[in-house]
Amino acid sequence: MARIAALDGWRAISIVLVLIGHVLNYRLGISEPHITGFAWYSSQLGVKVFFVISGYLITTISLKEEAHAGRLHAGRFYLRRAFRILPAFVVYLVGVTLLSLAGAIDQPLDGIQRAAQFSCNIPGRECGWFANHTWSLAYEQQFYLLFPLVFVAAAGMRRRWVLGVHLLAAAAPFVALGLNADAQAFCLFLGRFSSITMGVVLGLFGRELLAFASRRSMLVVALAALCASVGIAGLNLLHLAYPVRSALDGLLLPPAVAWLVFVSVHAAGAWAALLELRAVRYLGAISYSLYLWQQVFTGPAARYASVAWFTPLLALPVAALSYHFIEQPFVRLGRRLSARLPRRGAGSAQAARSTA
Repeated sequence: MARIAALDGWRAISIVLVLIGHVLNYRLGISEPHITGFAWYSSQLGVKVFFVISGYLITTISLKEEAHAGRLHAGRFYLRRAFRILPAFVVYLVGVTLLSLAGAIDQPLDGIQRAAQFSCNIPGRECGWFANHTWSLAYEQQFYLLFPLVFVAAAGMRRRWVLGVHLLAAAAPFVALGLNADAQAFCLFLGRFSSITMGVVLGLFGRELLAFASRRSMLVVALAALCASVGIAGLNLLHLAYPVRSALDGLLLPPAVAWLVFVSVHAAGAWAALLELRAVRYLGAISYSLYLWQQVFTGPAARYASVAWFTPLLALPVAALSYHFIEQPFVRLGRRLSARLPRRGAGSAQAARSTA
């Protein structure tokens, strides 16, 4: 399965949103309330776009493998994911560990250990600035761990299962409103899965939704929901408490982003053309490595022994090196190894060659 150009474009948008949020909020330390709120929301929005893309792409790839081979091979799925995610991640953690031991950055080693366990998304776990952003990878890994099991076990009922799980995740923050602090934290933890599960819903119902892809009314509704999320959760224009803002954002944002992504993939136009520009697509291609390494170059000045050595401009070349010399070789190796596993159906090897 070839790379989908529009999805690389969306990955580029996602990482730019994360960079904007981190540079404004942390490196520059802007304290003006509306700018601070938008900067924080910008990075959160970028991650949630990544989540929607992950859920959508993993689901469509799995459906194609099932169509070719008769089933999704869980072992091949885990192997591809491991070789896609772990090599660049391990190199990043080793790099941060060395910088910490050298005294160049302020990063607790136990935070790096928690990041390596993919547990920085668990409420109450502090991982330190240079590992904190791995909370998003923890959500994705937990999703990847369960997805093939549910996909295979649910079979003909998987649409009902996924809709149920998505509604549960979207409703969890609302349930949290009447609970104590610990219960609220757990419900908000569950609520963050709603962006990933929305992507899965989009992938499962894609064929039915194609009939609506060209309808402008649907696009207007999606844009309105996105603007409402920015206004409510990012700028806090309604002056709501954080749990309420988070609950509304979890309800409005995932379907809005999912629809915008879906339309850009299936409908031609100026917006799709912009997403498919070569420079935009390249930024999207290296977005995973860039997401890992930008944390080293966008932190608060107090986190560095000498902040001058860690200008945000260096994040891009470091990410490019990681992409070309770590990510891509290991992705290709993962494909070759997964193709050697026992499989049914002649077409399954072709389905495995995704760049997801």
